[in-house]
Amino acid sequence: MGDQLLFYSWHFNNLLRLVEADNILTVPLHFGEKAVANEPGKAEDETAQKLILAGMELFGQYGFKGTTTRMIAEAADSNIGSIAYYFDNKTGLYHAIARHIARRMREVFGFTGEQSAASASDCDQALAQLELIVKRMVRQFAQAPEARRWLMLVMREQASPTEAFDILYEETFERVHVHLTRLIAVVMDRSPDERRVIIEELAMVADRVETAFDGWRRIPSLSFPGLERPWLADRRAYSTETWALSQTSRTGASPVRFGQTSVDGEMKVVVSFVGTSRPYAARVVMRDTNVLSRPWLGSAGALPPAPSRQTVMAMSQAPATRMLLAADRRAGEVWSFPASLGTRLEELDPREGFWVEFLFGDGSVARAPFEVGDISAGRAFLQMGPL
Repeated sequence: MGDQLLFYSWHFNNLLRLVEADNILTVPLHFGEKAVANEPGKAEDETAQKLILAGMELFGQYGFKGTTTRMIAEAADSNIGSIAYYFDNKTGLYHAIARHIARRMREVFGFTGEQSAASASDCDQALAQLELIVKRMVRQFAQAPEARRWLMLVMREQASPTEAFDILYEETFERVHVHLTRLIAVVMDRSPDERRVIIEELAMVADRVETAFDGWRRIPSLSFPGLERPWLADRRAYSTETWALSQTSRTGASPVRFGQTSVDGEMKVVVSFVGTSRPYAARVVMRDTNVLSRPWLGSAGALPPAPSRQTVMAMSQAPATRMLLAADRRAGEVWSFPASLGTRLEELDPREGFWVEFLFGDGSVARAPFEVGDISAGRAFLQMGPL
């Protein structure tokens, strides 16, 4: 199962990024096929379907913990009690959404499992079916309006699997895997249970998908919008250290930039203070997920009370190189934090904030607010490697 999970994780990550590209909806269909419509089934209750679609959007954007039943009810224009009526609770709705996604994926993939595999009696037929399945995967995910919502939620399940991922795997991913291995077995004239057949199946699909998305994967940089401050990601390789992922802020009149650099993957902050005073330490302050499990969604930039915060101190300080400085600054300091800080920030809700604070010898503290935002997507983008 590990091999399949590895492939599908890679596959869905690339599909998500493709869907986020500006020109994705201009990809043409071929062979006279039409994208499968996204209309709810007529037999399904309208209120329940509205809750499923609203929940899919919100769970994908904010995660299970960051989404409340009140948010879902408001987005679905429904009474909050309707969630309990149709699904018992938030978890029941989440699992219903996973089953909905699994069903819709099977529909847009356009295969019928064992029946289709059995109909491929020779190598040519099997190859034709394999090619058609992969093309349908690419085209349908590119053109179906629901695709982005599916993929956001699936990616969250890939990162932190729950029972919902078991539903997705058993009802869709495993079926696709079994179907493809049977077709590969016909092509190779071998048993579908042979490990070599399984490896060939994964390699074949990966190669087709990689070829389809090769142009998009060469995109050097992306902006991941936030409520006020975006994360800017840059995969280009430079001869000197520069920002690979960053967000900008200010403390007073002094520009502050926080993120991940291109050299060692450490989280760093660069500040250019106006005046002669310089801090002796820097720290990042955020919600402590071990103390307060629920997101703190107060006023913009607010953090929970001090007992529910955690602090990560900078490990070192040095003069900032030119490529790390703000465009209008000639000097500044760079403070380095542990690489694990990035993982801690990913554990927070995208709507939450965190602070970078600078400590001065006179007891004063300068604070720059930042947004968690889509830092997870930005770091995933960097994992495709430098260009």
